[in-house]
Amino acid sequence: MAVVKLKYLSKRPQLKAHLRYITHRRGSEAGRITRQLFNAQGLTDKRTMYELIDAARRGTVFYKFMINLDPKREDTYKDLDLANITRQTILALERKFGFSLPFAAVIHPADHTPLRHVHGIFFLPHRISKEAFRKLRQIAWTTATAQAKLQRRARDRALGNPRNRRFALSRARTRSWEQPQVVRSRALMRLKPMGRGVRQLRFQRGCSSCGFGLTTGLSVFLSVCPQCGRPLTRERKLRLSREVSV
Repeated sequence: MAVVKLKYLSKRPQLKAHLRYITHRRGSEAGRITRQLFNAQGLTDKRTMYELIDAARRGTVFYKFMINLDPKREDTYKDLDLANITRQTILALERKFGFSLPFAAVIHPADHTPLRHVHGIFFLPHRISKEAFRKLRQIAWTTATAQAKLQRRARDRALGNPRNRRFALSRARTRSWEQPQVVRSRALMRLKPMGRGVRQLRFQRGCSSCGFGLTTGLSVFLSVCPQCGRPLTRERKLRLSREVSV
């Protein structure tokens, strides 16, 4: 089952310091690493979040959170879409409490611990009671666990389908796609026969706007992102131009 931790932060400088920490936390082998922040709409950055923190009304309550998944039953192959799990968790809280929860989060792809996890922050428009906080934490834990199990069942079924063996390559590509400025080999996307009358599926990189499909890839026959509706043609052209330059 997923582990969800929530902690209250009373001051805005504390929230900014935590945002810097989770974005630039040092890896176990590499030096300082800059990770990509995301929110409900897609990708974001520190400056945008700083402006939101400064513009928050008096009485706004700030929280930091962490989502960690079970490495044996959920994130078995480090292939779950952690950004989608995070967005669905925040969305469940918004539906339950009836107000918007601005948030920003970042994925730590096992570069300083063996487990992939998510760190983030979100705002509450006002203080809530202890009972409401316990309910908030319970809903977050339940939703994250349910979403992780749903993805695990779907991915295991896809991996078990002989026509979808291409998904197995996503296990090796997951870590590289979560690292910035990494160019994938064109050979990984090449169509090769798997047997008589059977061909592997062809994939393109996920959407860089909302992060959908970054862990498993998207079908090359898709022209727009299924999550945010942004065109994927530009993503394909950028990828091909990088490969040609290499």
